[in-house]
Amino acid sequence: SFCTHFNSDSTQTYITYEFLDADSNVLCTKSGVVQCNCMCSTAGANIAEGVPVIVVENSFTKVDYDSTKCCWEFSLKNNYSCTFKDDFYLEVIDYGTGATYTALTGWKDTLISGSHHFSSTSGGLKFNTTSKVFRVCVSPQFGTTPPPISVSFKEQNHDLPCRNFQSIPLQCVGEENCCDKLNIELKAYSHSFHDCAFDLFMSNKGTMNKCKVFGVRIISGEGDTLYTLSPQSTALDLDVKKQIWYLNKGECIPSPYTGLPQYRKEGYTIEILDSTGAVKCSVSDTIRCCSTEAIPKAAIQDPTPIPLSVGGMITEAKIEGNSLHYSIKNMGDDLSATIQLTDLKGNNIKKRTLNLTKGNSAGEFDISHLPNGTYFISVQTDLWQTSRQIVIQK
Repeated sequence: SFCTHFNSDSTQTYITYEFLDADSNVLCTKSGVVQCNCMCSTAGANIAEGVPVIVVENSFTKVDYDSTKCCWEFSLKNNYSCTFKDDFYLEVIDYGTGATYTALTGWKDTLISGSHHFSSTSGGLKFNTTSKVFRVCVSPQFGTTPPPISVSFKEQNHDLPCRNFQSIPLQCVGEENCCDKLNIELKAYSHSFHDCAFDLFMSNKGTMNKCKVFGVRIISGEGDTLYTLSPQSTALDLDVKKQIWYLNKGECIPSPYTGLPQYRKEGYTIEILDSTGAVKCSVSDTIRCCSTEAIPKAAIQDPTPIPLSVGGMITEAKIEGNSLHYSIKNMGDDLSATIQLTDLKGNNIKKRTLNLTKGNSAGEFDISHLPNGTYFISVQTDLWQTSRQIVIQK
């Protein structure tokens, strides 16, 4: 800490620091600029003409964390025996979309040209008091960190800041992995050798520090989105084990050498979504089905899962002759849906709209004109979407 004489003809003082060795030789130098435009004032008069006596301490304290938001509070402290008038304020640059700012007791927030001006409503920042000025909150996305926030202490009559608090890091995201708080089970459903089918079950591990799940997306090992449960207005109730998704890949293929079903590997990534549709966390795994080994009895005696009150799935997609027969299970209320058949390039071949009632619905597509190959049948609604791969071999 040091003081320097203030030149009333300038708002800046240039300082050079010299770093010395044991023999007082200069090792290196560093030059900087001190802004001297902020002056302590009482009753509108400057004390000791132009003497800069403002010292403030900045403090960002993380005050709230859960799976949906991170919040910090910014505090100021005046270490000197003078009161700064109402024309002193904090300018905060809005660093990112989705951040919310709240003026705390004794301060008001005025939005000017994209920046927040926090000014005191209690007669200025007084001697030897610490004041909480504002709170900033963001919705975290796992694996990312909010950009640094920019804060400046300014006086209305000067363009230059009294002091900058630039690039203050806000650390919060990634400290907790939402998926660690969930029981996620994606496993082979059928204990027979006939079908390669999967179920996805999900529940919270405990009652404390729950992971708030608003939506789910399932991506195949090839990067295709197989199922999406779009974000709901409220978090899903996962206090009990729930079935989220079911997929039957079809009949197992026997080995040409042994005649027994061959292993089939299916890679998946399960993404947990927040209320905005952003990915909070994800887990990846590889599932084997059509096993030639007997599955332990305990593996097929799980308690019956409770389905979600929303969502849906294609429960069957079967080719018979020149027709593709499909069945859809809608676990929520009646809603409009679009069903389409596409090729591997995403070209639309067949498309129709219909109203899905709660429960099971069935229909068919004429595929007599389609050549052999791989296709996808998909169902799209406002709340969820899912798809199934089919192979046409005539």
